[in-house]
Amino acid sequence: MGPASCVIRGTPLALNERTDDDPHAAVRPEGREGRAIPRANTQELPMFGLTSLGTVHTAIGLVALAAGLVALARHGRITPRSGSGRLYVWATVLTCLTGFPIFQHGGFGPPHVLGILTLVVLGIAALGGRGSFGGWSPYVETVGYSLTVFFHFIPGLTETFTRLPQGAPWFSGPDDPLLQKIVGGLFVVFLVGAFLQVRALRSERGGILPGRAA
Repeated sequence: MGPASCVIRGTPLALNERTDDDPHAAVRPEGREGRAIPRANTQELPMFGLTSLGTVHTAIGLVALAAGLVALARHGRITPRSGSGRLYVWATVLTCLTGFPIFQHGGFGPPHVLGILTLVVLGIAALGGRGSFGGWSPYVETVGYSLTVFFHFIPGLTETFTRLPQGAPWFSGPDDPLLQKIVGGLFVVFLVGAFLQVRALRSERGGILPGRAA
C-alpha cells in the first residue's frame, strides 16, 4: 500500500504507514509551522553517538595512526616503501574520504578543510618520494608525511573527547581552550620531530643541504 496522505494546518504531508513505535516515523512538533519533521535516520550506537559510517571511519583512522607510529618508531620516518608506511598512507586516504560526511560539528567547515589539506599534503609527499623536488625531495616526503600524522590528532582529539567520558566530556567543543592548548603542544612536538628528521637526512647526505656546495 502506498503512503497515506494527511493535511496539517493546510499543508499536505505524506506519511509512510508506520506505527508510533517506529523510531524513523514522522513526528509532529507543536511549532508555528505545524509541519511534521521526520526523525533523522542516524543509526547511532548508544555508547558513543557514532553512526555506522562514523564507526568505520574511526576504525580506519586508528589503523592509520597505529601504522604511522610504528613506521616512525622503526624507521624514524614514514615512507610508502615500507609496509607500515604504505598501510599508513592508504588508511589515511580512506580516513579522509569517509570523514567528509560524518563530522558532527556543523556543515562544511574546518574538519573538511583539514581533510582536503591532508590529501593535498599526502600528494605532495608522494611527489617527493618520486624525486619531483630534486635534492629537496627526501625532505619534502619525510616532513610531509609527518605533518599528516599531526593532522590525524586534531579531529581525533576533537571527536573523541567531545564525547568522552560519556556524560562529562573533557572538551565542550572544537573551540575549547584546553583542546586548543593540547593541539598547540602537539604542533610543537611535530616541529621538534621534523627538525630531528631533517637533521638525520642531512647527516645521511654528508651534512650538505640541497643547493649548497660542499
